[in-house]
Amino acid sequence: MTDQEFLTGKKEGKPVILAGEVRIPKLGSDHLTEYAGAQHVFDWMMLKTPMKIAQGQTARNCQLEEAADGRIINSNNKQTFGWNSDSCVERGVTIGYNAQAHSEAQKAVRELVIALLKPK
Repeated sequence: MTDQEFLTGKKEGKPVILAGEVRIPKLGSDHLTEYAGAQHVFDWMMLKTPMKIAQGQTARNCQLEEAADGRIINSNNKQTFGWNSDSCVERGVTIGYNAQAHSEAQKAVRELVIALLKPK
């Protein structure tokens, strides 16, 4: 996944939901996993029925990039990105539990912790 796909939540022009730590990858050392079909809060087991939030904000149609000083900026106008000031921000999101994505994420975290804490 490219930085632009990561920042916009789109892959090959189609919206995707990204799960993981939200930060811009540096030096190619970060790893981002995309869980197909997963919504925001995909690991909240109590939300088995997807919920639409009409006023929930999304940057799915924003073109964003990291400025040299570390700010996230709108690629179109080069201004600092703002949830309440950018016209690219839209309203209307869906959240919901996804058992497969939850299981896969737990497995990935377990494997990462074991790999990082493994004694030498």
